[in-house]
Formats: sequence, structure tokens, C-alpha cells
Amino acid sequence: MKNLRKLLVVTALLLCHATTNAQSFNVDGIFYNITSESEATVDVGYDLNILFGTGQRYSGDIVIPSTVTYDGITYTVTGIGGAAFNACTDLTSVTIPNTVTTIGSTAFLNATKITSITIPESVTTISENAFNGCTALSTINCSFANVTYLGNGAFDYTEWYKGQPDGLLYMGSILYRYKGQLEKDTTFVIAEGTTSISGGAFSKTNTNSEYILGVTIPESVTAIGDNAFKDCSNLESIVIPDAVTTIGNYAFQYCFSMEELTLGAGLKSIGKYAFQECSSVEDIVFPDGLESIGDGAFKQCSSLGELTIGAGVKSIGKQAFYECYCLEYITMLSNDVAMGDEAFHNTAWYDCQPAGVLYMNELLYGYKGTMPANEQISVKEGTKAIAGYAFDGFTNLKSITLPEGLENIGIYAFRGCKEMKNITLPESLEHIGKNAFQNCTALENVAIGKNIKSIGDYVFSGCSVLNNPSLPEGLESIGNYAFKDCKNITSIVFPESLTAISAYVVQGCTKLKDVTIGSKTKSVGDLAFYNCTAITGIYMLCETPPTATSGLHSSSSHYSISTLYVPKGTIDAYKAHPIWGKFTKIEEHELTAINDIEAESPAIEIAADGIQFTNAQGATITVYDITGLPVENVANYDGEKIALDKGIYIVRIGNKAMKIRM
Repeated sequence: MKNLRKLLVVTALLLCHATTNAQSFNVDGIFYNITSESEATVDVGYDLNILFGTGQRYSGDIVIPSTVTYDGITYTVTGIGGAAFNACTDLTSVTIPNTVTTIGSTAFLNATKITSITIPESVTTISENAFNGCTALSTINCSFANVTYLGNGAFDYTEWYKGQPDGLLYMGSILYRYKGQLEKDTTFVIAEGTTSISGGAFSKTNTNSEYILGVTIPESVTAIGDNAFKDCSNLESIVIPDAVTTIGNYAFQYCFSMEELTLGAGLKSIGKYAFQECSSVEDIVFPDGLESIGDGAFKQCSSLGELTIGAGVKSIGKQAFYECYCLEYITMLSNDVAMGDEAFHNTAWYDCQPAGVLYMNELLYGYKGTMPANEQISVKEGTKAIAGYAFDGFTNLKSITLPEGLENIGIYAFRGCKEMKNITLPESLEHIGKNAFQNCTALENVAIGKNIKSIGDYVFSGCSVLNNPSLPEGLESIGNYAFKDCKNITSIVFPESLTAISAYVVQGCTKLKDVTIGSKTKSVGDLAFYNCTAITGIYMLCETPPTATSGLHSSSSHYSISTLYVPKGTIDAYKAHPIWGKFTKIEEHELTAINDIEAESPAIEIAADGIQFTNAQGATITVYDITGLPVENVANYDGEKIALDKGIYIVRIGNKAMKIRM
């Protein structure tokens, strides 16, 4: 047990270090990590130097303030981060303010001198092993009235836990766990009014769970935690009440004897491996409101014969139904589902399919068998979505034609398709999942439809010959590293509709020369232009400097190479900003209030050598370059083409304007 605790300490610190927000600070001996710049919130953290043997752990009596001021900004303390007080063996007490809502995983693990703790009513989440190993902790002052999540082992190996009687142990309205050893063929009736079942409540790590024959869960329960019934290998049936919205990870894993499973009407999500190897279950009826099925959720449920996936399901995880050998009939009603790798592989349904492209109603599931060289595929009409991993690693895919009506491309869908040179994304497409075209090293041109709403992380990462992308107005989100190492891109315009530009979005785009940031942008992520060594101009259309917490460039010298162009009248605000003010060259332009041309406005056609309008006769048209200088002015437009060189322009018709790329 001692070695296990030591491993927990080291592992928790390493994991926490890996996920800690890059922006952290120390005030009056307490370390904080910024969790939200926009909402000005922080978690209590720890001295990162502990990882290298030089830091100091907390000791004595610690009073956490409700707010803390740093660098002129007042932050609200809303959490105690993972491992914050981990192994602080000289810590005697901690006062937690009523602004704190979360206590992270292993937050107080092995803080062996704490004798009592008061948890304010503001706390809603107490994570795994939060107070595990606090051997002197005998008094817990907490109503648990608002706690909705209590993690596995949160109060194990404390004096309080040691003093509790064997049997079902409740903390407020939460069933914490069964304490002690069971007799064979035990059945339980969980108390009415119980709102949730804690992680690991009946798992083999806490009791001899194989002796549990049946459990009755009351209608008041809304959540079942991770590992709650794991290894209850003789549990014969379970009825999930209608009030339950989430079933945690591994919740019923290895319940081999379960023959009857009833899922309540209110269920929204099923965690990863929740029912893995429930090999006696033959029938499952998913409720209409179900939205997500986690990785391996029903993996190796070998008696399962048929399924209907409802229209509301948005995600099906990796290997969710893998090796459900008897699963022969699958009805897929959802056409907007993100599907993980091999979700239905090694099932009777999959084994009966012919080689080639596989469909599930309106979903393209994937490709079965060995793809021939120079394969060209036309996706059948009526297809609404391409599942995640559908063509992942199929290097022989030369081209693919996508139908109008397609709405979603799943994660990793075309990753590593190294022969594909061009792709046209239909106007109907709204979402591209993360890594969808990653490492498509021959991909030169992507025509992105005008209705695209989201582009995930790493979507075009490693597409080294990709030409300048055209991001449409209406795009609402673009993921981290979306164009990482796209070394052929020379220019990019982030549209007006985009309010946030993600971290490292164009990292390693070494030919990128100019960047345009739309007027509605509120934030620019960490090191968005990391190793973009050729940028000469960044054109800002937003009058208020966007937040940028951790710098933009990878080297301070790049701030002297690039010129920052800002709207007229805003230069002082940009110069005063801690990040934007690093640019040594900041100049103003006169373009403000750039809006999209409305649908009823004249239509524009962009050709290789110029632009032409329809329904614009007699209008005054002015074309500006990106710095705001007029390059063409037509007082009485007659329908002729306006010749323009390649570049980025603002075209104004009357009091309306739009941004174009030639």
C-alpha cells in the first residue's frame, strides 16, 4: 500500500504538471493557475519546482483567499487544482473560501497532519483520491448538499473512514461506497433520496464485488460514477432510473452475468468501457435522448444481436461495439455522429459486408479490405456524414467526390491519404472533425464550402503543399494546430465570424507572409504564429486588442520583423497591450466596420485576373488593399471586370463591404 501511495503521488504530480495552465503566479506563498482569462478565474496550484527537487511544499495553516490580484487583474479563486496539496506532510489546516466549486484529483493526497476540513457549500465536485491518505483527518464538515460528483477513493485511508461502520456508507445524498466484506448472493436496495453513486462504490478494489447478485437503484439517482459496479461478475440485472443522465467510465465493466439491462429515458451519455464484457446481455434499447457512447462502451458484449442508434447520438467512441460477435443488425438513424476507429469491427454485421466502401444508412462507415492503387471513390448521394477514421491511412486513395448534402466529416477521416491532391468540400458541410486531413502530404487545394461552422484541431496539419486556404464567413471555430506545418501557405485571412483564434494555429507555416484577423476576434491563442519566420504583416480589423496570454511568436526577434497594422485610432491601445505592444513596428490603417455584403446585395464573381459584379449597374465601387489604401474606384459601375493582382482586398459597394482574396 505504501508503494501504491508513492506511485499515486508521483503520477498525480506529473499529470498535473502536464495539464497545468501555462500562465501561473505566486501571491503570498500560494501558487495559482489561471483557468479563464475572460472570466478572471484561477485554481490553487503548487510550486512546479517540486518536480525538479528544488520547490517547497505547503506547510502549517493555509488560508486560501476568495480573490487574488496579480499584474493589476483581480481573479476569483474557483478551484483547488489537482495535486495542489499532494504529499504536504507538514500541512496542518486549509481554509477553503466559498468561491471554490471544485477540488481536483489527489488535491490533498497524503497530507497526513490535517485533522479536520470544512468544505463550503459552493463545492460541487470532489475528484478522485482528493483526501485519500489523509490519515489524521477525522472531521469532515460538509453538507454535501450541492456536491454532484464525488470521485473514487476521495476519503479513503482517513481517520474518518476508518471510524465508519461496515455497510452502505452515505455522504449526504451520495452513496459513497460499500465498506467491508460481503456474503454470497447479496442484494442491495439503495436508499430513497440518493442522488448519485460515487465512483468505485461497489468495485472489486473496495469489496468482494463478485458476491453481489442484485442492486435496486432508486428513481432519485441522477448519476452513476466511474467503476461503480466494476467486476460485479454475478450481478444478474440492472435497471437504470429515468433520472440518470450519465453512466461513468467502467461503471459496469466485467459484469459477465448481467442478462437484463434497462437504460432510463433521461440517459445522455455512457462512459468509456461502461459495459465492456457484459457478455450475457442480448438486447439493449437506447433512449431517444442519448447523445454519446464512449470508447469501448459495449466492447465484447458477445451476445448482443441488434441495435438501433437514435437520431440524437452525436458521438460513438473507438471500438464502442468491437467484438460484439453476434451483432448482426444495426439501424443508424443519426446523420451527425462522430465515430471512433473500429466502432463496429469484428461484428456479424461487419463480417458480412463486402469489401469496399461501407455505409450505415446515411453514414459512410469506412472502407473494408485492401484498397487498390490509384483508387477513385464517389460517395453515394444521400450520405450525410463520413465517420471518424473512415479512410485513415489509406495511401492508395487518389481522389474522392463528396455529395451535396454531406454535413459532417469525422475525426481522422482522411488522415495520411498521401496520394490525394485536391478535394472539394460541399456547400452543405458544417463540421470537419479533428485531424481529418492530417498528413495528406500531396493535398494542394481544398475548396471549403461557405456553410462550414467548425474546423477541428490538426485538421490540415502536415499538409505541406497545401495552397492558401479560403476560410468562409460564418466559420465559428477553428482548432489548435489546424494548419501546423502547412509550409506552402503564404497568406491567411481569419473571417469576421471567428471570435477566437486557437493556439499554434499556423505553427511552422514558414512561408506565411501576411495574416488578417477579423473585427470580431476577442482572443488569440498561445503562440498562434509559432515558428512562422516569414510573416511581414499582421492586419488587425478589430478595434479592441484581442486577449493574448502567452505570446504570439516563438522568438522575441520576430516582433521586430513583422509589422502590426491596426485600425485608425487604436494604435495607443495596441502599444499599451502586454503582448501586441511587443511589436516594434505598429501602423494604422483606415478600414473599420467591415461587414459582409447582405444576401440581397450585388453578387460578386472572383476570377484569376479580377472581379465582376452582377446587379450592380450604376453603383459606386471602391477597392482597397489590406492597408486601407484605395487601388480602384469606379463611380458608375457598368458591369465590366475590375482587374486586380493577387492579394487580399476590401471591396466596398455603397455603405457595405466585404473582404476577398485573389
